[in-house]
Amino acid sequence: MTLIIIGLIAYAVYRASVSVHNRKKEEQRKAEADRMKLEQVRMREEWKARVAEAKIETDRMIKIEREQMRLAKEQQRQAEELVKHEERIADLEFRMTQAESDIDHWTEQVGNLYALLDLEQIEQAGALAGSKTDIKCQKRIITLNNQIHMAEQRLAKAKHIKETAEKKLSA
Repeated sequence: MTLIIIGLIAYAVYRASVSVHNRKKEEQRKAEADRMKLEQVRMREEWKARVAEAKIETDRMIKIEREQMRLAKEQQRQAEELVKHEERIADLEFRMTQAESDIDHWTEQVGNLYALLDLEQIEQAGALAGSKTDIKCQKRIITLNNQIHMAEQRLAKAKHIKETAEKKLSA
């Protein structure tokens, strides 16, 4: 009977130790599960933070790219404007050079026409009034006066073009 009691006590001690061992195992399993849950929460939070950082970086890069595109368009517009400005300057310089040439030409022409007019008036003064020579001279004088008038108009126009071009170039 003592043996049975000792066997029962041993069995009870065994069962208690198995129960304690199982409880410890269960507590370790629960602790491990809690640790795994915490690790998963931490990893999810870390993942969300990385996604948020990536979104912020992507937005920043998109803003930079948009700004670069805006700057490129502005530079293109300024380059086109500069080309137009240079073309205007070249055109004005050409017009001024052409006007200077025209001024020289028409100044000389007006002088030559006045010289011819003087000669024609001298010849008419030596002719008898109403003679063929007088009439011929009068017609040539009228023609020369018309030619002088046209030459003086062209000279005035050339001077005006030159002055206008100079004003635009200096502005």
